[in-house]
Amino acid sequence: MLNHKTETILDVRNILGEGLCVSPTGEGFAWVDIHTSEIFHHHDDDGATASHRIDGGISSVLHDPQSL
Repeated sequence: MLNHKTETILDVRNILGEGLCVSPTGEGFAWVDIHTSEIFHHHDDDGATASHRIDGGISSVLHDPQSL
């Protein structure tokens, strides 16, 4: 599972309108769509992929990593 307290957010919103949260250990990542406030998770260890929508909007996602 990703350690969201230590995620690194790469700011690519000016290009794609999205942000990439990468696990510092490289075990997985979460892709954030700032237009739909949807989070896509992928875990490299088991290949699991999931997504869910954040009701509080993308700003709450970026300021509260626990919402991931």
